[in-house]
Amino acid sequence: MLVHVFNSTVVSGPETLVIPSLPSLGTPVIVVFLCERRREADCLRAVEYAKSFGIKTQEVWVQSRYDKNAIRELSQVFENLNPSLIHSHDVKASTYTMKASQISEKSGRRTWKLISTHHGVRGRSGIKIKAYEWFYTHSVLPKFDRVLAVCTSDQKLLVNRGLKSNRVIAHLNGADRTPVAPKQLQGIRSKIRNSWGLTDLGINDDTLLIGFVGRLSPEKRMNRILKICSLIEQKYQDLPQWKLVVFGSGALDSELKQIAHSFKLTDRVLWMGYRAGLGNELAGFDIVISMSDAEGLPVNLVEAGWGGVPVFATQVDGNLDLMPTPDLGVLVNVHESDEKIANQLVDLLKNQTRRESIGRAFQKRVMLEFSGQRWRENLLQIYKNVALEGQK
Repeated sequence: MLVHVFNSTVVSGPETLVIPSLPSLGTPVIVVFLCERRREADCLRAVEYAKSFGIKTQEVWVQSRYDKNAIRELSQVFENLNPSLIHSHDVKASTYTMKASQISEKSGRRTWKLISTHHGVRGRSGIKIKAYEWFYTHSVLPKFDRVLAVCTSDQKLLVNRGLKSNRVIAHLNGADRTPVAPKQLQGIRSKIRNSWGLTDLGINDDTLLIGFVGRLSPEKRMNRILKICSLIEQKYQDLPQWKLVVFGSGALDSELKQIAHSFKLTDRVLWMGYRAGLGNELAGFDIVISMSDAEGLPVNLVEAGWGGVPVFATQVDGNLDLMPTPDLGVLVNVHESDEKIANQLVDLLKNQTRRESIGRAFQKRVMLEFSGQRWRENLLQIYKNVALEGQK
């Protein structure tokens, strides 16, 4: 039996990457959620998300940031389940898993191996978060049998921070979505836009849609995207009709809408909020944009590939794993000026042939190298290797 441990107050990248794949691993899996009482409703949404895939779940309720009683309860859960391997995700889930396993080890009842996935090494901001990151890297991850990084740059960073190179593996993200054949793209794009309600807003099939998908949080740099769109609005009057379509919610929702208003982009930006199932609908865009200063390996960009949609993104971290050559996507230097980035985005907006060529090439790469099947096969091989170590 396998156990996966999450501390989820939102269903985002790690959950949407891992949880839907678990039923296809071919082995019994239980997901244990650390549920924070202060965010009870949010935590229960994550639990229901897992149950919607037919996955068995257990909840351990946490009363504070470091709840010793919850750790003891988690240890008891592990002992009752008696798994061969426990796979935890990110800081808090891994910390609690490590501490709970130490309790079981002291009593002689631990039988399982430990794996932790770090879902984004550089995408951390704020003094408190960086302190957690330091603790995670130096005090928690060394206790695990394997540490999985979601992109090759994260793997190198973790080794540079002192983790043993033979314990850190780049397990690149992947996802299965509905592929869109090039000949079907226009028709499917029209249907998707209609399902989004854009037809009712007077937006026709000829309007170029730049799509953003993700949390409205500081690290995603939505404020920079708005600045770039503002520069395009000011400097380029000869472009085809275009819109920025934003799917997502988060702490910066109100602030970003105010920024858009101050940039006089009210008529250019559509705020669509959160939408379930969007991963199969990215073919509705002409371009998917990401201006993050740091990333792991973004699942939404993998989903863009399944839809045959070109990506315009910063040249960071997992984006380089996804799009290592210019024929696969447009990657811009994160330190480039907003003006130069705006110019490059305009070049892509103006060139339909280039967009279509990039979309086709990127789709082929994603289907071959970043499918959910490939992700699961690699994960199962990691599990097998860890299990074999215990037999030596």
